[in-house]
Parts: sequence; structure tokens; C-alpha cells
Amino acid sequence: MNANASVHAARLAHALAQMLGEEAVISAPEALSAYAIDGVVPAVAAFPPTVDQVSDLLAFAHAEGLAVIPWGGGTLKALGNPPRRADILLSLTRLNQVLEHEPADLTATAQAGITLEALQTHLAHAGQWLPLDPPLASRATIGGLLAANASGPQRLGYGTLRDLVIGLRLVGDDGVIFKSGAKVVKNAAGYDLPKLFIGSLGTLGIVVEVTFKLLPLPKARCTLIASFRTLAQASDAVRQVLASALAPTALEILDSNAARAAGLPGEGWTLCARFAGIAPATERQTREMERVAKSAGALTLSTMQNRAEAGLWSQIADLPATLPPADGAWFRAKIGVLPTRLPEAAEAVEQIAQTHALQTSLWLRAGTGLAYAVLQDGESDGPGLMRLGLALAALRERAGALGGTMTVEEAPVALKVRDAVWGPPRSDFRVMQAIKRNFDPKDILNPGRFVGAL
Repeated sequence: MNANASVHAARLAHALAQMLGEEAVISAPEALSAYAIDGVVPAVAAFPPTVDQVSDLLAFAHAEGLAVIPWGGGTLKALGNPPRRADILLSLTRLNQVLEHEPADLTATAQAGITLEALQTHLAHAGQWLPLDPPLASRATIGGLLAANASGPQRLGYGTLRDLVIGLRLVGDDGVIFKSGAKVVKNAAGYDLPKLFIGSLGTLGIVVEVTFKLLPLPKARCTLIASFRTLAQASDAVRQVLASALAPTALEILDSNAARAAGLPGEGWTLCARFAGIAPATERQTREMERVAKSAGALTLSTMQNRAEAGLWSQIADLPATLPPADGAWFRAKIGVLPTRLPEAAEAVEQIAQTHALQTSLWLRAGTGLAYAVLQDGESDGPGLMRLGLALAALRERAGALGGTMTVEEAPVALKVRDAVWGPPRSDFRVMQAIKRNFDPKDILNPGRFVGAL
């Protein structure tokens, strides 16, 4: 840190300590390194314990033109472009309470800094849950999950956060506190602003409270695990399921590397089908799933129930965190296509990886049209990064040819060149620019991290 940066950081730390209290501010460089994003270290980190203090901090940043980087559990910090600047890292982890829970209405309101695991524990006492299973639920905060619109394997059965959020309380770039939505499932007609903020990476406002609609906890869960020699056979089983009356909450196809990372044998391709509900229904659906898997050519079949299968699905949900290799360079991509074209997307990943001599781990969110791929090169220097860069460009081109999109969820900074993370801006980019200018005219909220460097 040069002299000017040190003076800037010291001034910020002093001002924020007066505003929030010294215990709510971190300014030591060695401590701040834990909050670096793609190598960009904030000048200071702040941990306000109240919404009013979040408001005060943003009003101060707005007046001074300071860049504010929102922070939850840090589980999704690699998503997006490197920030153009980072003056204040704003952590919401001290805003971690369940504010209201109405079991009879199946709704709950919680602060944005609460972890998903803590929220689920609270809801479970009333036999309810938020049907969301993203990676690292014990660390991920609901505010961070909302900013990234993160989801997990059970989005097939329950949808995404956009389907679960009914109200938000936010703090704008200038510190003004406002609400969107309501605390009831049936809202009045009008613009659905919560959907605008979900997935915006905190570039339009800071979410401080969220109201969700909930579901009763299932009485029973059962999972069928089937191994297949080929991807075509596993995909045929999925096709049959989607054309039937079966209603799985999750359908995952894993290649051998992904299966082993999830604690499975990893023979060929593995299909995991999850069913939830009352015990007789889950048992009946599992038996029917066995018949479908056998007809598609399954090599092995096994079932898991309740606590045992919950552990399996936790490992599957955590694959983005557990699969990255320790050595070499790598990137993780999410490809979205029509569900019927998912096998083609998987084949494209394998072909491109083979062309560029890369190792790959691949898992498919069958039924939702999402493919996740980790591509690894054994070298982390220039040649390795070059091969990864060529593979990334080729994969994006193939995704587009399949009528889909690709997002690079994690990659070395050297690969996060223009348009590499999100792809080229779409035809509606001018609308996105106008929205950003309206909500954040001074460009202080997570500047540069979103689509088109918004």
C-alpha cells in the first residue's frame, strides 16, 4: 500500500469508527486481505450492527463518492468481474436475526446477514423450511445468495429465489431506506421490484431484510442412485422421467470426477433422483424411478433415505466448493440451455477439454437445463492460462450455438478479460445501464462487477 492509499485508509477508518464504533471497523492490512476480491483489497471493512448504521454508512459513501463492496459469507466472492475500486467493504454479518415468523401464513422475515443454515434451523422448529439448497449453506448468507440469485439441485422441484422472495427492505446508494413487496404471499398488482434486485450483485442497492414464503418440511425423502455406462443412457432416463407423472425435486447427472467428489463410486455416469413428500408417495416414486433407470440401461441401483440421503445432497450442492483442484489453473462455468439440449452441452464440454488437453469435472442439473463444468490445466503459468482462455472462448461459442448462455462463475483474474465472465452484453444492455444510472448515479455500489462492467 502506497503512502496516499495509507492516508486514505486511515481517514476512512477514523470516520467509520466514529460512526459505527471502533469494534465495527477493520483497517489492518493483514486482516483486510481475507476480504480481497480478485486481488483487490478494500481500504477498510465495516460491520454495522443496525440498518440505520448501514444507512449512515451509505449516505457517507455517497457524499464522498466512495466505492462500497457488499459482503455476506464470502462464498460467492469469485462471481463477477474484479471491482474497479474498493474503498469500503460492507459486511452484513452482524445483521443476522429472524425478525418475524408466521407459521400459519408460511412466511418469515430475516435480516440479510443470517446464514441459510441458521434460518433453516429456526424454521425447522415449526416444521417448515425455505426450499433452497445452494453451496456452503452453513456460511452463505441470505443477502449474498439473493445478490447472486444462487440456487442448488432442488431448484427443479421448488424454483429459485425469485419464486420464494415476496418482500425486501433495502438501503439505496444515498442511504435512503425503502421497501419493495410485502409480508403476504398475495401482493397488490404493480412492478415486481424484488425480482430486479435478485441477481444484481448488490449493484442497485443493499438488501438488509428479506421476506420469504415457506413450505412445510417433507415427511420423508428418498433418493435413487443409478450408474450408467454412457451419458446418453443417463439422459434417456431423465427424458423418461420428465415425460412421466414422476415429480422429483432434483435430478443430477454427474461424471466420474464429480460423483467421486460427492462421495459416490464414480463409475461411468451417475444419476441421482430425489423425491420428497409423505413416505408412501416417495417410496412409490422411487420404485417407478428404478423401473425407468433399468429400462435406460442402468448398471447399478441403490437407494438412500432421510438423513443418509441428506448428506449426499449436501455434498452435491457443495461441488462448486469441493471440486476445484489444488494445483494448476482452472475455471468453473455454468451453461444454460434448453433441457433437451443438455447432453449436447455436456458433449461440447468434453470435446473442448480434450482438444485443449484439459481435465474436466461435469455435473448436469437435468430438467432445468444447467450444466456446470470445471476445466483444469496442470500448469498455472502463461501456457496453461492460454489453453484455458481458448477453451473458455470455444465453450462460450458452443453454448451460443446451442441457443444458450454461459457464465464463468470462478476463474483466474487473467481470464476475466472483457466479456469473459458474463459474455457480450445483450440487446437489453442499454436498459440495464439506465437502471443502474437511476439507482446508483455515482456508481459506488460494487462498481464494475456486473454485466458489461456495470
